[in-house]
Amino acid sequence: MKKTVLIMLFSVAIIGCKKEKQVDDSGENIQVEAKIDSLCNNTLVEELLKQEGDSAKQDWLKKHGAELCALDLQDCMLSLHDIKDAETFEKFAKAHTENSNSIRYYDKPWKEIKETIANDSCYNSYVSFDMSSTTLKLKKVSLFSTNETCYSIPFFLNLEKKYELTDNDTIHFTKAMINVKVENGEKVKEKVIFKITKKGMEAGYYDLSDFPGGVKDIIVSSGF
Repeated sequence: MKKTVLIMLFSVAIIGCKKEKQVDDSGENIQVEAKIDSLCNNTLVEELLKQEGDSAKQDWLKKHGAELCALDLQDCMLSLHDIKDAETFEKFAKAHTENSNSIRYYDKPWKEIKETIANDSCYNSYVSFDMSSTTLKLKKVSLFSTNETCYSIPFFLNLEKKYELTDNDTIHFTKAMINVKVENGEKVKEKVIFKITKKGMEAGYYDLSDFPGGVKDIIVSSGF
């Protein structure tokens, strides 16, 4: 019950709805709501998260992407993509048949990712993946789509800042099966998630989610 309440508060704060706060004895609910609200309390972010469908998101980002990039939204952006713990990350990964026994990682040095996004910034292209039964390769696509895994370039640039990534640092990608919200409801889709481990820093786990591990573990992709 407590977990459900926290998830509901998380979702409410992200989309900017103002509802009466619920309090438990520890005050943890208010702390979670206040943290998310303070990180993402921005009109542009709220507008983006309300866009329905790929075409609406694409049109909105074409018009307002430069405005987003001009703002310091690192903490907000990373919090929206954050998978809260290793257990949830592994649950998503092990739902994929390739990872049923042990999780297979496709390690990519930051240098390769940096070269993939070179000469681009803001939201004029996205990092996506070519996947086969034995490979996972980076590629750049011009339009955001919920039909494949798309991570924005500002997202990776903010990861670079947070983790002080250098050419030899490695990001560990893996395949996952996740319930994704689509225009006609929900669908389980093959997606790519990843973790970052760096000496002296807490490991980070990320996906393409607005509401990571959210209500019923449904992912809502925004392109942010």
